[in-house]
Order: sequence, then structure tokens, then C-alpha cells
Amino acid sequence: MSTSHYLSCYPLSIKLIHFKRSFRSEPMHAGSGLIVIVQGGSGQLFLRNGISSAIKEGVFFFFHPGEGSFELMTDSIGTLKVALITYSALHIGETETVGGKLPSITGNGTIHRAASALTESQLSLLHQAMTEESEIGMLRRQHAFLELLLHLHAHQQAPDRIGHDSIQTTIDYMEQRLSKPFQISELYDRLGFLSDDRVTHGSYMDHAFDRVVELDPEQILVIWSDDASIHEFAADSRWQQLSAVKGNRVYFPDSLEWDPWGPIGREYMIKAMVRFFCRL
Repeated sequence: MSTSHYLSCYPLSIKLIHFKRSFRSEPMHAGSGLIVIVQGGSGQLFLRNGISSAIKEGVFFFFHPGEGSFELMTDSIGTLKVALITYSALHIGETETVGGKLPSITGNGTIHRAASALTESQLSLLHQAMTEESEIGMLRRQHAFLELLLHLHAHQQAPDRIGHDSIQTTIDYMEQRLSKPFQISELYDRLGFLSDDRVTHGSYMDHAFDRVVELDPEQILVIWSDDASIHEFAADSRWQQLSAVKGNRVYFPDSLEWDPWGPIGREYMIKAMVRFFCRL
């Protein structure tokens, strides 16, 4: 591409949809660029040409304007949670600016899979940035979107992820079966976190968010919280000012890394967090 020709991408909206079981959506179109990310559950993707694909957590696909329509359907025994991200792509030249699509991004509903833990983390950052109305906030919005876009594009270059999905599922299952629980202190030790003299004990608190704002930690692990709570504090202006949030040092574990009995340190969970924090 010529140095006098540039490409700009900008997120327009994020829509989170939770489909009930045995629900089939109306046909959906891409008026502008569209990214669909499956955040939870499983179901089917139906394209206008009659092709259908099974989808589940971690799957994503792109649709460009003019590529027809698609429908989503949940499985009969579960639900389906998806994020719909619309964006604008502009080709900027010396004399004109033209809207278009990203030629290097595979569209037409071709499904791929990505590391859902990192995808969720970047989605959360984008969701936070979308709440800012200032000029700097608009730049953060674009930056967060480009980070997500590059992450998904990298996984589009690995088509064997779908072909070896059954192998990966088996590995995930064995890791969960054979993993051992750790004390939370060992989790912190493995991550190299230093203790804070202001925190003398751990407990469940009704006003934990206020305490986090007060402490302003350098790193944050959101180990157990429902979506509604996460979106609530992500929209809070105090959350935007936290050092960890500004420095992109917030980790949201994948749903497979959660335990219904509270914080744990499964081996594969620790490795995922170490990879996240060590890349900062």
C-alpha cells in the first residue's frame, strides 16, 4: 500500500445478545463491517447459501457489507451468548476517502476459533472504551478495537484450529480432570505478585468494588463475577481511572477456568495468567 494511502478502522457499536434455548434468530445483515463472537453456549450458524456450521464458545466470524444474511440458532438443551460488533473501514487517500471492507479479513461467515480468555479480555477493554465520550476516549476506542481485530485476524491464519477441534476438546477435558486445586497464596506466588500491607486478610465483601478503587492495585484478576456485575463496574468512571485498567493489566479467566466454589489455581489456569501478565 502506498504511503499516501491509509486504512482506518473504527468500532461503531457493541451489542450483546443472549438467545434462549431452541431459539432461531431472524436473518441478520451487515450494513457495515460486522464481527460476531460466541461468548458462551452452542448452536448453529445458517448462511443464505444453505451452508450451516456448528458454533460454540470461542468461535468468531466476519461479515462484510453485501455478503448476504445469516441466522443463529441455539441448541435445544442450552443457550447462546454472542457479541455483535459493527465497525467502519475507510480507505483514505490524498484526494478522497472511500468506505470499503478489509481485504485481508475473511468474511462470508467463515468460522474460526480463538483463545476465548484473551478474546473476552479484549472485548471487555473495548466495552469500557466505548463508554468514554472524550476525544482521548475515542482514540482508546479505536485502539482497543484494533487490538481485538489483530487478535482475531491472527487466529484466522490458523485454519487447523477448527479441524483439530475434537483433539483440543479432549486436551481441555483431560487438563480439567487431572488438574489439582492450589491455595490462593500459591497462585499469587506463581504469578509473582507481591503482597500489600494494606490487605491483611481475604474475604467476601458486599462492597468489594469500593475497596478495589481505594487500593488501586497494579494488576487485577476478575476470577468470579457474573456478566451483569462486570458490565456495571466497567461502565463506572472510577473503574476507568484504575492503574491496572489504564495499563491493560486486567485478566478475565475463561469460563473453563472458573470454579463454582470460588478462586482456585488450576495448573492450566495459572499458565494462562502467567502468559497474560508476562507479555505486559
